[in-house]
Amino acid sequence: MDDAQARALIEEIVRSESSDWDCASVNDALASLVERELGGKARVDSGLAEHLDLCPPCAELHATLLDLARMEAEGSLPGASALWRELRAAVTAVPSQAGRLGAGSGETGRSIAGRGRTRGVPTFRGASPHLAPGWRMSAAGLVAVLVLGLGWRWASTRASETDAQLSQVALQLEDLRSELIRTRAQVTETERRVAAARVDATQAALRLDESADTMDRIGRLDRSVLDRREDGAWLRVFYTDGENRAIGVLGDLADMPELSNDAYLEGWLERPDGSVYSTGIAMRAGDALAPWTIEAQAPLGDHRAFIVTLEPAHESVFEVALGPDG
Repeated sequence: MDDAQARALIEEIVRSESSDWDCASVNDALASLVERELGGKARVDSGLAEHLDLCPPCAELHATLLDLARMEAEGSLPGASALWRELRAAVTAVPSQAGRLGAGSGETGRSIAGRGRTRGVPTFRGASPHLAPGWRMSAAGLVAVLVLGLGWRWASTRASETDAQLSQVALQLEDLRSELIRTRAQVTETERRVAAARVDATQAALRLDESADTMDRIGRLDRSVLDRREDGAWLRVFYTDGENRAIGVLGDLADMPELSNDAYLEGWLERPDGSVYSTGIAMRAGDALAPWTIEAQAPLGDHRAFIVTLEPAHESVFEVALGPDG
């Protein structure tokens, strides 16, 4: 379109007495127009239709807004980069068209003023008080839609990431809870074992006390009296000094003959004059090694020896010397 055609277009708009539409009012009405067109209820005012036919920038803005609204309704709104290109294309069309139409339009502006028209009429100059604000409002609306859409998408993405992080934290907390339960169970088991060990230690201490008490009651161990090894056998006696009673234990009887059903071991104490007397049966066939009591007719230290014999054969098994001469 050359300058002559542009001036003719402006004069045609001005001469349209039936039209009260200018670019500013068209920009204000485009949003509601697009909404009604999408709803199938569009009834375009003849003046508005005429303005859209004669004004390429307004017609291009109307078509762009209508396409964007349809895509939004269909769920196929383009991405941020494509939407921004559409917006730039619509906005940058204003100064380019205004520059082309503004050349030589001063006369037309004066003729409009001379006719006394009080409504806003575009001069299509770059600093038009009517055209530029409307375009700025439409552009601002598109930018707001773009910013809100991108903001919603960013917020949704952040919310999804936050939900995933919270789920991961919840799983970690559950693992820590399970580990804490296992640790508490282990601590409880350890405490139980410690308590059992304390009970065992207490019982052991009691047994030691009982043993010490027994030692006190029985007497003291005097190895110089009865602690002799004779042919693989030995006899240990706990006794009380100055008493005639002792407790003896046989052990390490590897060389002792096997006891038959009627055989048994018998203990003897020998006096200094060589005479002996029995202290009782020490062990029968099948008996386990166990202490037996030795009852002496005189203090043990007054005897020459303690003798163990296999009966009824009356064979000496071993002999332990006693007294100062032992």
